Amino acid sequence: VAALFRLFSAERLTGSSRDAQLLIQATAALRNFADRQHEEFLSDDRLGALTRVMALFPVHVELLTNVSRILAKLTLHASACEAFARSVTHLKQIARTLSANPDSAPLTLRLAFVLGNLTERSDRLRVVFAFDCEGTALVPQLLGKYWQKDRQLARLEAGTTDAAAKDIEEVLVKLVRLLANVAISSTAGSTLASSSAVVDPLLDMLGAKRINDSEELVLNVVAAVTNLLFYDVPSNLLFQEDNKQLLCRLFRPLLLESYNVEALVETARALGNLSRHRDARSCMAGLRVDEILVILLDHDDRDLVYYVCGALVNLAADPECTARLMSQTPAARKLGKLLVDAPPDDPALRLVAVKVLTNLSLDPSIGWFSTDVQAIQSVLEGIPADCEQAAADAVAEGEDDEAFDAERQQLVDLAAQLLQRLPAAEPGAGGEVRLADNPAAMAAAAAAPKADAPADAPKAGGGTAAETAGWVCRQQGCTRRFTSEAKMLAHMERRHAS
Repeated sequence: VAALFRLFSAERLTGSSRDAQLLIQATAALRNFADRQHEEFLSDDRLGALTRVMALFPVHVELLTNVSRILAKLTLHASACEAFARSVTHLKQIARTLSANPDSAPLTLRLAFVLGNLTERSDRLRVVFAFDCEGTALVPQLLGKYWQKDRQLARLEAGTTDAAAKDIEEVLVKLVRLLANVAISSTAGSTLASSSAVVDPLLDMLGAKRINDSEELVLNVVAAVTNLLFYDVPSNLLFQEDNKQLLCRLFRPLLLESYNVEALVETARALGNLSRHRDARSCMAGLRVDEILVILLDHDDRDLVYYVCGALVNLAADPECTARLMSQTPAARKLGKLLVDAPPDDPALRLVAVKVLTNLSLDPSIGWFSTDVQAIQSVLEGIPADCEQAAADAVAEGEDDEAFDAERQQLVDLAAQLLQRLPAAEPGAGGEVRLADNPAAMAAAAAAPKADAPADAPKAGGGTAAETAGWVCRQQGCTRRFTSEAKMLAHMERRHAS
């Protein structure tokens, strides 16, 4: 590696075609070492040598593609991304190279992948790329360009352009992922959400592509839309009335037709953000999306159920939706079962389920099945003891955490409030009961506020739900969740190491 990098010496290079041919061979060789020996590439002078070559040969696509392959392998490693973050010079040169060669699909794909890796890990680099590198203009420009190419190929005779179409779609996958990652920055995200050059292609892709045929692209598009929906500001084009209704229609088949858990999770996240708007909630009810969400409460994927509950918190706070949820779906029964099945050491999941039930109890005229009320009351009464035991276990195992302590306390408090608000139900009795039949519960309900849905901040495209729901233990059958990866790994070492 050291011998090959000596060929990159500034004194040696003049920008000649002979230099370019030599560097093509050198970069092809270095690419073979970039993964297994990536640490040898991470000094400032060696990273600088790679980006200096990009500056010296700004339109030599073959050489630039070789360099981009090296960068793509390097940025798969966290240590490499940290090294790149030490100087924004590298990021700026990568962006300049991408801007100067928009027609080269292989180069665009790899550089977008590199930028996606860098912006996934660093908020500082997101802002630098978005504004200092004009990324908020560059990415939409490339997105529109390659989406137009995709549509042109789709109109040609089927079978004759399959390979070319696949290549273009792979570029779109990387560009949309980059967009989703940049949108995590609040300043960049709100800017991108107000651009029709961003919103229109994303909505078009969501309408034209199918999860079974274009899984990775659809997943990244939904993740990007979810991140942009986080910015609930007047300039956000996704919150225009027509676009909200369109999104509801586009999300519905993803919930119904997809056996892909990641697709279901991303769609539930998006609906959680979208359901903050009353007209979107009305549209969801009209399309019976609320019924689909209730069905998904039985799913065995914890994160999916968590985000489904987040959307249901918003729906349950809407009187029009509450009546449907309680009369057309077994929402209360499924939420009661969820509270029974959820592990005591997962306060976040139990808390969001209690929030849905709290909002369902806001309307005193709504009927509850007596058996559902009794089951819910039984589990609510046991929550304080469960939380106390979970806290004691966490302390004993050295896994005590202030954030989880606060979450457990919030769960205990809200469960106590809900117990007061539920309609009275006699043990063994059947039929329906109403809050209006219980004067004490009516008084408690009048004094208590609505429960808010859990904040669903943007997350990196291609990542996990860990950033908003905690790090989950990787041991099969263990549901412990932690506020950092380090704590999760320490837990696995203590409890599951063989």
